Amino acid sequence: MANNNNEKNNLNIKNVSHLDMNHVNMESEIEKLLDKEKEVSDVKVFDTDKEIFIAAEIKQMDRFRIKEIEKKLNNLIKDKYPNHNVTLSTDKKIFLELDKLEQKAKNTNMNNKDLEKEIKRIKSLSEELT
Repeated sequence: MANNNNEKNNLNIKNVSHLDMNHVNMESEIEKLLDKEKEVSDVKVFDTDKEIFIAAEIKQMDRFRIKEIEKKLNNLIKDKYPNHNVTLSTDKKIFLELDKLEQKAKNTNMNNKDLEKEIKRIKSLSEELT
């Protein structure tokens, strides 16, 4: 039991910082909300004015209940942000794509237009996978 608590405390949860502090605050709130869920081991959050794109990494033992967990996480976010279009993916490839985007955004100072274009590309990729 203590091992599980240590594992939860060592999570690697990150977000991409945008020029607008509202985006950073919303991303942090979403991360904290999802951090409370025991099935989530890592998460990437990107948001625009009307959309929230989330890639969540689910712990291996909980992957047997993946659809149930996706629905629960989706409902949590939609309840908190009803005016936003929420896209949640638990696919490892999408998680890795968002991780690459996060690194690229940090290293190259991407503008919001390019960031939104990349998010749109990754979102269409996630729709192909489902």
